[in-house]
Amino acid sequence: MKVLKIKLLNLLLDMIFTWMLFPVFLKVKWYNNKYVDESQIDDIINSIEQGKQTIAQKVDQIQAKATAEYKMIERKAVIQAEHARKTAATAAWWLVASIVISARAAILGGVV
Repeated sequence: MKVLKIKLLNLLLDMIFTWMLFPVFLKVKWYNNKYVDESQIDDIINSIEQGKQTIAQKVDQIQAKATAEYKMIERKAVIQAEHARKTAATAAWWLVASIVISARAAILGGVV
């Protein structure tokens, strides 16, 4: 899941950087065109810039969500490992206690 999110993030970033050069291309391509007004070109460029900002914000949101989810999963793993450690320690003490009780029972059985 994390790898998929990282690939998606990289894809979106590549798209953003590619689109950064697109407004320059539009101005150069259409600047001397008598059918397209310069204000129309500026409007198109502004809408592209707004789109880039929207995508950048969404990428930041996805990255923040992925980071938060990763930290939560990491914390859950630490908690689960701590519970497993406590369970193993408890089992070890029960084993020691059963060995001691068995030894006492054997000694008591040998005496009687």
